[in-house]
Amino acid sequence: NSVVPGDNRSTIYGAANIFRDKDNALPNVDVAVKVLNDKGSFIVGATLLENVDQLILSFRWTAIKFPTEDDFGLEQEIENISIAATTPTVVLGFKDNYFFDVEFTGIEKSGVTYELTEPNSGEITSEGVYTAPNKEGVYEIRISLTDIPVVCTYAYAIVKKDVNEKQGVN
Repeated sequence: NSVVPGDNRSTIYGAANIFRDKDNALPNVDVAVKVLNDKGSFIVGATLLENVDQLILSFRWTAIKFPTEDDFGLEQEIENISIAATTPTVVLGFKDNYFFDVEFTGIEKSGVTYELTEPNSGEITSEGVYTAPNKEGVYEIRISLTDIPVVCTYAYAIVKKDVNEKQGVN
């Protein structure tokens, strides 16, 4: 299955070759999404099935959470509670530091837990200070309420070798 942009007025989901004709320059691309249920995130993979000079793939998504057995008792309790990273995405240079502050909705400010979702993606302290690795990439930080871990959010650090404007704590 492919998910590729058609023209500016439409988006094609599924097998794009069904809509391919001589007047339409749709690329021949296979796309798959791997959902990481336990992390609440996903990975998109794309394979070009023919050579192209240039290609931009745009993706749209909707986040949904499938309840687990553990969630049923908490549903009423956490219905109006949420947290969000004050700045959910930052651009950092190698070994730069950034403090991920958290906004609370429906609950008094309380303890949060920070964790990296992948190994070798930098370091994060228990206070929320992230240190970027010496490798370019996009790194994900999971932030959850310590007492109610199912209430969580994600922040992202885009690490680049040369960053002109540095953000955060150095």
